[in-house]
Amino acid sequence: MKRFFLALCAALIGISAARAVEWDHDANLAGAAEAFLEAYEGGGMPQAEKVAALCQESLAAIVDDLQRLMRFEFCAGLDFAGYLTNRRDVDEKGRQNHQYFDREQVRRRLEPLTEFNLHPTMHQQVIQSWARVVVAELDRRLK
Repeated sequence: MKRFFLALCAALIGISAARAVEWDHDANLAGAAEAFLEAYEGGGMPQAEKVAALCQESLAAIVDDLQRLMRFEFCAGLDFAGYLTNRRDVDEKGRQNHQYFDREQVRRRLEPLTEFNLHPTMHQQVIQSWARVVVAELDRRLK
């Protein structure tokens, strides 16, 4: 999986493989799931929304494409964790839907992934891969 993402980063950002920096995507996304759960356990969905919104806001200040992609991945992890937790709260606990983590809101926040010149097929593969890691991490932490 790491080789896939290394090639992806080079293709996305238009940099040579020699400059591409490899990072641990699974750890980045697991960290996002952990940050989400910490906020959620400390203040429910309103606190989790604040953390996710601050992450999104932080993207504008990052000039380096690779650093922005790494942060975007983390923010996406927060959104996936929020979406899944929101669904669980509505379906299993009868809680009110939290709009910020509604499917369409999350989808809209994932759209900037196209800024990294990703082929549409690759775009979906990346999103699915990120989501799988977050689902696995949430499952692990909530057992």
